Amino acid sequence: MLSEDAYKNILNTYQYILMFRQHHQLEALKKGEEPDNHINPDSFGSFERGNLKDAFRIISSLQEAAKVRFAGRI
Repeated sequence: MLSEDAYKNILNTYQYILMFRQHHQLEALKKGEEPDNHINPDSFGSFERGNLKDAFRIISSLQEAAKVRFAGRI
């Protein structure tokens, strides 16, 4: 079972990544381009880069917890 803090971190991470993706797609539409999910990491500022690193750390921790929790059940 996830702690309340872990649940909030995962939910906030998911929302942040969705927002980041949506912003990228809206910018593509404004430029008349086809929206996609391929974001060039060189376009990130230091703030975005730091937040995405934190988000991926949280995702990695959740994946590791799932591995431990469900190991051998497949």
